Amino acid sequence: MLDLSLFLNYWIFNAYLWVIAGILIIIIEFVLSGEGTIILPTGLACFFIALLLTINNSNFMVNLKFEYATLHNILLLDNWVNILYWYSGSTIFIAIILRKILIGKNEEDINNY
Repeated sequence: MLDLSLFLNYWIFNAYLWVIAGILIIIIEFVLSGEGTIILPTGLACFFIALLLTINNSNFMVNLKFEYATLHNILLLDNWVNILYWYSGSTIFIAIILRKILIGKNEEDINNY
């Protein structure tokens, strides 16, 4: 079990892996369905996680101090479980935003009588 946790820690903390996964997921979205509301939020969430990991691993984090906590304590990216929580939460948030943007523009609905 420890080997699995170490394996996941190695690969999930790699920001380049998240960028590659995001590019592949977005390409798959536009090849398969093209709507932009099904798989697209997961690809955009991959980019968001890569950004969080880059900020978390940079020296920029040392100089940012808030009143009671540093930004590193707020992000809580210390193990792979927290990264997956951030990934799932950002996927849901991006899906809701995209649904409001893409469907909100289309006022003509077949179900409106």
